[in-house]
Amino acid sequence: MLMALNVPVLTIVLLLITAETSAQDYVEEELCDIETKSPCSAKEHEECRPQNAHDKSPLEFTLEGPSVVQLPVDSAQVKVTFPDKGPGQGSVDDDKIVAFKWTQDKGPSIPLGAMNTPILTLDNMVAGSYVFSVQVTDSGGLTSSASARVEIEAERDDPPKAHINECGSKEHTGSLT
Repeated sequence: MLMALNVPVLTIVLLLITAETSAQDYVEEELCDIETKSPCSAKEHEECRPQNAHDKSPLEFTLEGPSVVQLPVDSAQVKVTFPDKGPGQGSVDDDKIVAFKWTQDKGPSIPLGAMNTPILTLDNMVAGSYVFSVQVTDSGGLTSSASARVEIEAERDDPPKAHINECGSKEHTGSLT
């Protein structure tokens, strides 16, 4: 199960100005409507340009990233260590196997579901180290056990990357002068 998190794309227009610009040359109002995601352009916001900056191109700052971020509830990477084929699957007997009994020996507690099967299916696991064991019983009442270790690593969640580029440019590089 994945949870969705809405993240708006934020765009800000910065106008390059000359040294003659003073504080009163600035207009303090938003240049972009983040809710409607309307684009910013120098032409639409001509009234916001400081005096003496009419020949300067605006720079656009964009915080890029998906509008929906999928947050994992379960694992991204799973490492399972089994002896041979796996505890239940590799079980053999000279007569007939009549029962499998799975237990969780280590790790964050999770529901085990169907336990009288050669294969244990697990859901909604969180990052951590787990150990599961299976006890196999044959028709003569004899038993044998085996264990498996499961390592789950949390998914990487790198922060979004901010890019500076010239207005209208699709390149991911830029500079301020």
